Amino acid sequence: MFTKRTRLSATVLTIGLLATACGSPVADDNSGGDVSSEAEAAAKALGIDLSQCPTDVTQPLGKTVKVGNTMPLTGPVAPALGVIGPGLKAAFDNFNKTSGLDTTFQLVSEDDAFTPDKALTSTQTLLDKDDIDLMTTVIATAQVVAVRGILGEECVPFLPGVSGGASANDPADYPWTAVFSQPSALDSRIMMADITANHPDGAKVAVLYSNTESGKDYLDALKKYAGKNQIVKTETIEATETAAPSSQITTLRSSGADTLIAIPTSAQCASTMQEAANQGWDVPSYITSTCSSATFDVAGQAADGWHITTYVKDPSRGEGAKDPAVLEAVDLLHKSSPDTPINNTSLGGFLYSQPLFEAIKEAADSPLGLSRLGIMSAFSTLDFQPALLKDGVRFKLDGLEDHEAMEASYMSVYDAKSKTFTDSDLYDFEGQMGD
Repeated sequence: MFTKRTRLSATVLTIGLLATACGSPVADDNSGGDVSSEAEAAAKALGIDLSQCPTDVTQPLGKTVKVGNTMPLTGPVAPALGVIGPGLKAAFDNFNKTSGLDTTFQLVSEDDAFTPDKALTSTQTLLDKDDIDLMTTVIATAQVVAVRGILGEECVPFLPGVSGGASANDPADYPWTAVFSQPSALDSRIMMADITANHPDGAKVAVLYSNTESGKDYLDALKKYAGKNQIVKTETIEATETAAPSSQITTLRSSGADTLIAIPTSAQCASTMQEAANQGWDVPSYITSTCSSATFDVAGQAADGWHITTYVKDPSRGEGAKDPAVLEAVDLLHKSSPDTPINNTSLGGFLYSQPLFEAIKEAADSPLGLSRLGIMSAFSTLDFQPALLKDGVRFKLDGLEDHEAMEASYMSVYDAKSKTFTDSDLYDFEGQMGD
């Protein structure tokens, strides 16, 4: 059992909690009126029991706000995903310079080695040693699931967890956590919809998926949205596997499938596409959106014709390379960390932090102010167009009613010769992903 931080003294609580049992603030000079009703309404909308919070989460945060983060800085996935860290740091530095707020948001990062146990240990360190006020950008479903419980016990907003897995997105039971990434269910739904468009009578689909929480979420969603398509064979690959999935591809190819869907980890994307090509398996092929555009370049000719859903402006090619918001992020990252490669993964630090910054600004102008509850409440009702998302792909939340931040994405096809992705259709399931 983890020990919660020391609660406020009974005297202080009594002054602040006349209306409710822990957390309803009295009016202050900047509130313009009684804010206790605002706190009660916000907590009710989020399903938060303020009496369970070890500190008064409606009180204004200090001049320096510590924001915790864990990142895969070591281990086999570190080269692929660790580059998000420098982007995140550059984004925080820029926000502190440009926000106009009299508050500094200090990023404090720890290594999680892309494992749930390490993520949990590092998060406990951030809580106990660094006394963080907020948490952000923990990557992958298993890691988000591992840490949200202890953060919720401390009533620390976790904004966002970077996960597309359904199991990580549970605001009813974990109201202090919100997630942001393309949901695996949306990715799966679009894949199956696109396959159906090309095979009206149904296709025979083979699926390779990582043996992780995220991979299992994908498989569940693929089954849910299969329609007339039939999943004839599945194979798994361990997240720590560094060799190409040769035996798995051989088994899938022998199944008689006429379509391939691959859900490897980011570090396995290129080798998966190369292995299919090496075995001469030339069928319509789809791969998880967690694969960066750089992995297609690494795969080379083997990646030609592969389908992937895309929603982020790519800094390395096409219109994204000329986009003002992308160019600004690239410049900031280059100045902050010159050795970090520029791709849509490294710019993830800017993308994933943008909703947090938007919520902070909205909270500062709200009756709840820059408090934990104020930031949590603002985040839960954001509706805006993040600068690094493609047109038509919005960030939109509505508390417990609609808690899928992204419900639209493009189906794109890679051309190895030009190293470009061509967008075909925008699939928009706004308001439907909870079905």
